[in-house]
Amino acid sequence: MMSKHFDIKGSSEHSTFLFSIIICSYNPDERIFRRCLEAVRLLNGSAGTFEVLLIDNNSIPELYSFEYIREAVAQMPFMRIIVEKQQGLSFARQRGFLESKGRYLIFFDDDNEPFSDYLMALSRLYDTFPSVGAWGPGNVWVDYVDGIASELKEYADLLFQERHEAFVQYASQRSQQNCYPYGTGLSIKRELMQYYVALLSEGGLTLKGRDGNLLTSGEDTQMVLACIVQGAAAGVAPDLKIKHMVPGKRATYAYIKKLIYGTHVCYDLSIRQLIPEHVVNFGRPLKGNSMLWFKVVKRYLKVKISGNVGKEFRFIEWMGLMTSSYLAEGKKVPAIIDSTIKRLL
Repeated sequence: MMSKHFDIKGSSEHSTFLFSIIICSYNPDERIFRRCLEAVRLLNGSAGTFEVLLIDNNSIPELYSFEYIREAVAQMPFMRIIVEKQQGLSFARQRGFLESKGRYLIFFDDDNEPFSDYLMALSRLYDTFPSVGAWGPGNVWVDYVDGIASELKEYADLLFQERHEAFVQYASQRSQQNCYPYGTGLSIKRELMQYYVALLSEGGLTLKGRDGNLLTSGEDTQMVLACIVQGAAAGVAPDLKIKHMVPGKRATYAYIKKLIYGTHVCYDLSIRQLIPEHVVNFGRPLKGNSMLWFKVVKRYLKVKISGNVGKEFRFIEWMGLMTSSYLAEGKKVPAIIDSTIKRLL
């Protein structure tokens, strides 16, 4: 799927700043958001080389009504708040792009705490590897600020994007790769992000990202793949370091189940919309209703009898991937999948 034009606001070739830091937020946790804002304030960068855009994605009340946020804006004259009423992370990021003036874009969530040398490391990477159009942190530490149950932590670490890479890795293959960056701390060249925004504006991309309590995702993958289909590479580097802060309300058994499903239900669809030749369900044919019914019920009963949390999480992951395959093929999701998911979540 290729866009025929890029005649959209915010696509000027002349950038005022080297970096535009875009922080998208919806009803943030004050304890965590304070840490995020302070980390951004302490980023090492020459005066005038970067701006900070705080995108208020329809928070209630508006972010500027909080004193600690007004204080943060006062401390950072290069920071401004923009309200985006259309709910969804994709819309917030699109608005940030349209309002930005940087050569390189950096997307932080309101629960991200970048290390102070993040901008310096990014600058070196873009200079050293000009073929790479998108970078993400090779070191991500998940900080469970209120703790987490031991039986949940291993799986939660993966969901919340913990990773520790020893060296720079990048690729430009037209398929999802392990070295492609996640959304946490993602940075993209302006001209490559322009293509993603054009597709989003034209209706070629349908995933809108996290929306309130709806935990579907996939837009991060699409942002990276939009770089790939333009011929650029994408990767991660250990010098890019960040903490991902997770409060207690998101470190629960119930939340993690919903997050697993939301993360996987868009897998095939997110790739197929950008790479039409992508093969769904990892190349395996989708099963007929009778065979699928038997397999789903059999696995569901095994999970319930075992009482094993890890097995239940893996089953939900599989169900999400199956749903994604049907959606990507334009087929109706079988009723047995829908009914079982409702029981699980």
